[in-house]
Amino acid sequence: MTPSRYVMKTDPSYVVEAVQLHESDTNWAEVADWCGGDVHMDGSPATGIFSVLVVGNDSGVHGDWIVKQSGGWFVWDADGFAHVFHLVTEAAR
Repeated sequence: MTPSRYVMKTDPSYVVEAVQLHESDTNWAEVADWCGGDVHMDGSPATGIFSVLVVGNDSGVHGDWIVKQSGGWFVWDADGFAHVFHLVTEAAR
């Protein structure tokens, strides 16, 4: 698991590192290690939520982004993250 660099669309000088939680839970343990979070089982097949990654006072589920920002660790849902950030390409570095 390697975090990628993203910049805020409205302020390209604001750079974050982020990793999206895979639907299959394949990267959850590594992401938890990276951010100091914990993986908890929660929900049931009826709810569709099987795991929750807890980071500080925040928690993420499948598809959410775990983001290292200047103020600490944050969880962004997929739509919110896509609206605010975009990937830093090699040419932009």
